[in-house]
Amino acid sequence: MRASPVARLRVEHQDVIDLAAAEGIRSGAMPGCVVVIGRASGTLFRRAYGARSVEPKVEPMEPDTVFDVASLTKPLATTTSLAVLVDRRLLSFDDRVSKHVAGFAAAGKQEIMVRQLLAHSGGLAAANPLSDYADGRSNALSRIYRSRPVSKPGARVVYSDLGFIVLGELVGKVSGTSLGMFAHDHVFSPLGMSDTTFRPPAALAARAAPTRKLDGSWQPGTVHDPRALALDGEAGHAGLFSTADDIARFSRMMLREGELDGVRVLRRETVQKLAEPQPGRGERRGLGWKLVHKSASGFSATSYGHSGFTGTSLWIDPERDLFVVFLSNRHHPNDRGNVHPFATRIRRAAVQALATLPPAPVQPKVPVLSGLDVLARDGYSRLAGARVGLITNTTGRARDGRRTIDSLVRSANVKLVRIFAPEHGLGGRGAGRQSDSRDAVTGVPIVSLYGKVDRPSKAHLNGIDTLVFDVQDIGTRFYTYLSTMHRALEAASAAGARFVVLDRPNPISALRAEGPVVDVGRDSFVHHFRLPLRHGMTAGEIARMIVAERKLPVNLEVVRVEGWRRAQYFDETGLPWVDPSPNIRSVAQALLYPAIGPLETTNVSVGRGTAMPFEVVGAPWIDASRLTDLVKQASLPGVEVQQTVFTPKESTHSNKRCEGIRLRVTERPVFEPARLAMVLASALRDLHPSVWQLDRVDVLLASRAVLDSLKKGSSADEIRSAWQTELLAFRARREKYLLY
Repeated sequence: MRASPVARLRVEHQDVIDLAAAEGIRSGAMPGCVVVIGRASGTLFRRAYGARSVEPKVEPMEPDTVFDVASLTKPLATTTSLAVLVDRRLLSFDDRVSKHVAGFAAAGKQEIMVRQLLAHSGGLAAANPLSDYADGRSNALSRIYRSRPVSKPGARVVYSDLGFIVLGELVGKVSGTSLGMFAHDHVFSPLGMSDTTFRPPAALAARAAPTRKLDGSWQPGTVHDPRALALDGEAGHAGLFSTADDIARFSRMMLREGELDGVRVLRRETVQKLAEPQPGRGERRGLGWKLVHKSASGFSATSYGHSGFTGTSLWIDPERDLFVVFLSNRHHPNDRGNVHPFATRIRRAAVQALATLPPAPVQPKVPVLSGLDVLARDGYSRLAGARVGLITNTTGRARDGRRTIDSLVRSANVKLVRIFAPEHGLGGRGAGRQSDSRDAVTGVPIVSLYGKVDRPSKAHLNGIDTLVFDVQDIGTRFYTYLSTMHRALEAASAAGARFVVLDRPNPISALRAEGPVVDVGRDSFVHHFRLPLRHGMTAGEIARMIVAERKLPVNLEVVRVEGWRRAQYFDETGLPWVDPSPNIRSVAQALLYPAIGPLETTNVSVGRGTAMPFEVVGAPWIDASRLTDLVKQASLPGVEVQQTVFTPKESTHSNKRCEGIRLRVTERPVFEPARLAMVLASALRDLHPSVWQLDRVDVLLASRAVLDSLKKGSSADEIRSAWQTELLAFRARREKYLLY
């Protein structure tokens, strides 16, 4: 259904925009256009003008017309995908491109950095001969990799399609999938940009504005750029198709510094970095974006934007809270259109119009405060005079980003004696057993509880009267941070020390508990307590349960979270997201972890060593088409299933091409990770009974009843019934320990 036109600007400003569009059409600069103007809170103006085609017949321009956005591909798809990879620590803007793209170091290009290609200062030529693309994509790319630079890297700005073709390939090399698939999965789909894609399917092509003739006829939905066309319609510099509404959603995300409708695509600091001026003589450039200059339609000095050869442009002004999307197909019908003066007039009118509007309404919100925030607000009074041993890692941070360590060190009433670090170490990035060390900032000694010991010893607690726990859990039973808390509770109990939990939200909400409960007698570091797969509790609540049910004689205090509701997910709290471990990089991955994690101990890849850990399941031997069909047949609510191909760089099937499925949660409240886990397990059992290591799934499920049901060939729903009795008993147990 097409959305209604929107016009919240004053009439005189609407008239200026209407006149500019009408003159552009009358002059032959374009057959028509779509204009959307808005701010972070929503759309202020949305209108279509003229025709999307005049040959072979006249078709009216509609607000939902699909456009070949040409070089808007560079910021929308390529730059944003690279920024996502940087956020996930798979890439750095300062990496040498040759580190990831084999062959690019040829002809003296070994020192060129990712940020230089993004800023068009890498020294590559603007373009290369079309004849270089005549014998296929692979040969075309090889020629680009072997080409000589035309200037020294970082010296001057030369707008280069070649640089962005290389960057598009870089996305694929680092992520293990294609640029188009990665941008869809990690940018467009999360933002609800459902009409944005490379190589639009027939339904979208039918709504597309034509720009190119092939074999004597107009071909709507076929990319205009000849190099992108030769590269199969998908390249880092061009090839993307989109609508004004989709680009408006993207613009709102950028104005909101990386987040829209509760979904965070980019980190706040990363969005800011993209608009920072980069070195190089010539045109002012950020990372993937053109920066404003003095004559740019009255936009502020913080503005950034881009244009496309087909007659498209997007400008974003963070200072004014304004974006302007202008989309046209200036090459239709005579290839002589020039829309620049008309688009500039429309942007100028938008700036003038915004100045006459009241500020966007600010929705009052009750801030969510973690236990640390509450402790600090109350002047650390609960720890007054305490000699503290702090169990924490990189997730122990206040709402303003300050570490728990630094907060306690600066408190006059608290003596921080020792730091204890769980699995992955204090920085949350370590693999395997960790050694003791010292905090680089404060000099406080660090004891690893995932090294020689798994709990504080009597010697470690010498001079400590209070253990404080501040680590972000992710809501899944076999994540080890709460096991560390459990062992530390026992140590505090034995030493007569007080134990204080600085509570934090359950990041995947805490309304529901799901899945099998650990079998009696299966206690281990991974299965430290009789919890279900998804426990639906906070660390503080589980600490209360452990102390009561294990009858530990310890003085336990929980500093409660304030402002949080059990139904909230972490990205709805306003608290800073910090990756709790190397392969949990988003709330989406945390939510899929209880579904996909149990498969990790079998012989499938769950995406470690890719940009999408715990979002994919694959193996070289999997029949991806049949697996996709089987999982789709289960009609699981709230999850989307897609066939995919990826190559993990580490862990199971490292450096091997894996076929499988990609999973994306579309409706969080109805999504059931435990049910998905059983659908995946039963599908792998049925499709590959002689290859898949079924017995190994019990390592993390820790339920003999589930394993026996799987072996008998039970359906996913029958398997679920095997755990219902104990799950209901757990739900009854937990009620008395809930704090929120």
